[in-house]
Order: sequence, then structure tokens, then C-alpha cells
Amino acid sequence: MMSSDHSARARWAIRVAASRHVPVYRSSYALILTTGLNAVMGVLFWVAAARLYPTDVVGLGAGGISALQLVATIGWVGLIFTIMRYVPVAGTARRRLVLGVYATGVGMAVAAAALFTATLTGRLNVGFVTDGRASTFAFCAAAAVWVVFTLQDGALISLRRAPWVPVENLLYGTLKLILLVALSAVATPWTLLGAWVGAAAIVALIVNAFLFGRLLGATTDAPGLPSARGIARFSAGHTGAAFIAFVPDFLVPLLILAYLDAGANAYYYAAWSVGLSIRALAVNIADALIVEAAYGQETFARLLRMVGRLFAVLLGPLILVMLVGAAPILRIFGAAYDDEATALLRYFALSLVPFTIVTLALALDRVRERFADALLITSVGTMTAVGLDIILIPRHGITGAGVGWLVGQSLAALVAIRTLRKELPDARLRGRGNRPRDPQLARSPVRMSR
Repeated sequence: MMSSDHSARARWAIRVAASRHVPVYRSSYALILTTGLNAVMGVLFWVAAARLYPTDVVGLGAGGISALQLVATIGWVGLIFTIMRYVPVAGTARRRLVLGVYATGVGMAVAAAALFTATLTGRLNVGFVTDGRASTFAFCAAAAVWVVFTLQDGALISLRRAPWVPVENLLYGTLKLILLVALSAVATPWTLLGAWVGAAAIVALIVNAFLFGRLLGATTDAPGLPSARGIARFSAGHTGAAFIAFVPDFLVPLLILAYLDAGANAYYYAAWSVGLSIRALAVNIADALIVEAAYGQETFARLLRMVGRLFAVLLGPLILVMLVGAAPILRIFGAAYDDEATALLRYFALSLVPFTIVTLALALDRVRERFADALLITSVGTMTAVGLDIILIPRHGITGAGVGWLVGQSLAALVAIRTLRKELPDARLRGRGNRPRDPQLARSPVRMSR
């Protein structure tokens, strides 16, 4: 019996080792490692913040970070898919494409930040970002930094350099934590926000010097891009869909500040950071799927089955751990966090199943260069979640936000299943074994380069 178990483990280890040579698995493993590192470093950051700073400072700092991410989201959340979808076929136009995406994203984010500081900071209790002209300018500059810092990951993934992403994120997490601890004598919300963005600025300088100095120019392939209008249409559609999807992540902490108080927001942010770390697994694996589908060496249906196996192996145990261990996990942040946010974290755990279905459907739309279904799916999820949050948070506190998120993702998943079912007949008919280039991608206006 022991010999049989050992043999099974050995065969499993051999399969795992061999799978690292498959591009979609190699990228997925790197991004899974990134997710793990981000989870650990993120938890360490907020644990250090909870231990070193007063609760109201943590709550306001978290609100400021949410505000920054909210305004910066418009500058990267859809454009990152433009990079991942088109850099694989851009050939010698890769530098120009990435620079154009960077410039567009920064311009959109700075405009959004300026509008936010002029209209919403007081209402959402993050007025410290507009205490003076210097604060306002710093907030707008921080939005620009965050856009470039986020888009650079898409560039690395699109070039099949995903193994560099965990290295970059480990450096960022370490610098962020060092700054937070080193500046703890200055206990202000700007300290948390400054540590968050300052580390990103340093890492962005290093990574983009490497990207533009070596990686993006290392090809002689002719460009195989669609028209500028086609790229703009894709970018606009998926920016809209992705921004809608991200709104609850960054709006809900601001709603909690408005309806409850800074302490409640600190408790919410602890549970949210844990849940977001696990959700990032689904997002990162889907990103690897998009890039490999863009290279066109496997059908989307086959890639979908391959990443489906990863989801089955990873998410089931993690959901169970979050459900059973919610209280001990939150106790790391402090006893009060355990008391206030355990139920919220369990709702986040349950939402991982519908969230994964939604994520795969959105990846399919990005590969097929369409966005109508993506807009519908994300709109259903966000409108439901935010609408319920407005009703439930004043009555049930931060637990109400967990209920709203779970219901929103569940309804969105029902819509997403319709999109995925269009691909399932293709998966059944093609059977097993090696796959030719995806015929739907071959009919695309994008010429697939090798």
C-alpha cells in the first residue's frame, strides 16, 4: 500500500515537472507564485499597519489607497488586456504599442484623479489627499505611477516572461513593508499611501528600463496588428467591462467610510485583502490563457480544459481553508479583526466559485476580440453588489458587503455560463491530443506570429 502511494506521488511529481514546459502552465505557475507572494506580503503590510498605526489612521490610509486604486483603475484595467492580446502579434511595433498604451492609461488616470479630488474626497472621508496643492498633485502623480506599475506586468506576461513577475512583486512587497516600518513614527494616512506608491515607483523604473532596453526590441517579426481603430475599439470595450467589474473592490471601502467609520473600514480591508489574494489566482491564470490563445498555438477550448484542471486543484482546498479557518486567519491582524470580520471572509470564500466562472467567460471575450457579453456580465455583478451594499451596509455593517458581493458574483456567473457554453461544443468535438491553431483566431484580423 505504501509502495503504491509512493508510486502515485512519483507519477504526479513527474507530470507536474513536465507541465512546466507547456507555456500556459509555465506562465500560470509563475503567476500563481506571484499571487502567493502578493498574499503574504500584502498580509504582512496590513498586519504591520495594524500593529504600528492607530486604527483610525489605518482606516483612513486604506481609504486613500482605495481612492488611488479606484481612479487608477480606469487607466489600466482594460488596457492591460490590450497589451496581453496584441503584443504577441505586434512584432517590431511592440515598443510603440506598449508606449501608446502607457500614455493613454496615464492620461486617463490623471484626469480621473483630478476629477476625484475636485468632487468626491470630502464626501468619501478621504479629504487628506486634498489638504493642499502639494497633496493634490501627489495624489494625481501617484495615479500615474500605479498605472505604469500595473501595466508592466501585462507586458512581461505577453512576452512570455511571466517568471519575472513574482520577482518584481517580491521586490515591491519588500520595499513597501520597509517603508511602512521605517516611517511608522509619522503616523498619518499619507504614510501608508506614500509607502504603497513610493515602492511602486522604484520598481517601475527598474522594470521598464529592462522592458524597453532589452525585451520589447528583441524581435524582427513584421507587425500583425489590426487597425488603430480596431485596437481602440477593443481597448474601450474591455476598459469599460473591466472597470465596471473592479468598481466594488474600490468603491465599497469608501461606502463603509461614509456609512460606518474608519475602524469598520480597517476590519473590512483585512478580510478583503485575504479574499483578493485568492481571487488573484483566477485572474492570473486567465491572463496566461489569454496570452497563449493570442499566440494561437492551441485552441481556446483546449486551453480552457488545461486551466480548468488548475482551478480544480487549487481553489477547492483554498475555499475550504478560508471557510474553516476564517477566524484564525483574521486573528493575525488582531483580536478585534477576528470578532468583526469572520463572517465577511466566509462570504468572500463562497464567492470564489462564481467569480472563477465569470473570469473565464471574460477571458473568452478578450481572446475573441469582442466585449458585449463582458459588459453584460460585469454590469450584472457590479450593479447587484453595489445596490445591495447601499441597502445592507447601514443595517448589517461590513457583513452586508460580503452578502452583496456573493449575490452579485452568483448572478454574474449565471450570465457567464451562457458565454462559456458557446465554447463547450468545440471542446467536446475536438477530443484529446495535440491541437491545430484555433480556427476562430485564424479568421481574426490579427495575423498570428510565431
